[in-house]
Amino acid sequence: MKKYLIFVLLIYISASAQESHNPLNIEIIKTVKPSPTTINKIVEIDSAINEINKKNSILADKYLLTHNDFKKFKYDNSKIIKIVREVLANDKNLFVKQYAVFRLFNTLTLSLYYEDKALGKKCIKYLDPGNILFSLDHNAILVYTITKTNLAHFAYDRKNNLLHTETGQISNSDILKIKKLNDSIYTNTLEEFYNSNADRGVKAAAIIYILEAIRDKNIDNKYYKILKSDFSDLKEAKSALVKYDTNSKVKVGNEVPYFKEKLLGKDKYITSDKLRGKYYMICFWATWCGNCEIEIKDLQDAYEKYKNNNFTILYVSLDNNDEIVKKFIKGKIKMPWYFIRLNDGMKNKMWKEFGNDESDGPPKNYLVNPKGIILENDYSWSANIDNTISNYIK
Repeated sequence: MKKYLIFVLLIYISASAQESHNPLNIEIIKTVKPSPTTINKIVEIDSAINEINKKNSILADKYLLTHNDFKKFKYDNSKIIKIVREVLANDKNLFVKQYAVFRLFNTLTLSLYYEDKALGKKCIKYLDPGNILFSLDHNAILVYTITKTNLAHFAYDRKNNLLHTETGQISNSDILKIKKLNDSIYTNTLEEFYNSNADRGVKAAAIIYILEAIRDKNIDNKYYKILKSDFSDLKEAKSALVKYDTNSKVKVGNEVPYFKEKLLGKDKYITSDKLRGKYYMICFWATWCGNCEIEIKDLQDAYEKYKNNNFTILYVSLDNNDEIVKKFIKGKIKMPWYFIRLNDGMKNKMWKEFGNDESDGPPKNYLVNPKGIILENDYSWSANIDNTISNYIK
């Protein structure tokens, strides 16, 4: 009788899900068995947050059309935070609270630490890494992990008075301690997702995030083997197995793959041998790549800052037409570096030599030293171009 009632409930919830665009999947419904009232509350939260996100996207599009520097645009998450605060304060249903917290992590592109430290601490307590809701969006795993790491970092800084010294500076030894602490918390949190979450997609995503961020040979080897043996059937794992292959040609510390390509609009060729003796960035891009366009200003700033320090940039277009690239370059800010365009785009040998296939896409960035050794590949690269280059060029 009990099994029959659960079955009927699942049918009811599934039907209401289709009518109301219930965001929960069947696995979550089977596991949690939320009541119709719970479902309705979740649909309301989901609809309200989606509406706010839609308005934010419209504002972002308008900003992009009128400003060169998209990075200065900041999403206004205050209304979403207000929704979550109200749910946590007034709703007695734990699963509803957990869903509201999940949607907050799922919506943010940065750590909740930067939005509201007190709320961040509360949210971390409500939603643990074993929660099945993370199977709905793996991006929430990363935002959760970064939030938890930043909160611990902040607590460590306050405890050790690192942010309140007379000079306002932190010693090199303290920087190393903080980095070690950050890496430890970051890895441990992702390991919690891997060990405690029942969803295979969540487990695989946690491993991939570890491989992306932690540059420790022992950790990399351990989790690469797990990803290969247990999750190689998953699409996202297949891509990661190629990216983090320890035998990859474009692994940090390896010599850059040999290339010889014609410079755009010229009868001259550029080769990896000709660039020896310089620090240089190889940037794969395309005119149709929105993220590449956003990155141009950072590249320009880096070039101007380091051009007199034996540094240059090789811009590698994946477009299928020289004229499109020339027109794009002419209409943008000054980019006085090397340009080449790969015939056949993502089918080209050079693109593939750098560990990419036709399912990958730009931007892809690599930093090479004067000896032709890869200092940073696309998967070890810091989000901040200037900070990354400054580690090698003073």
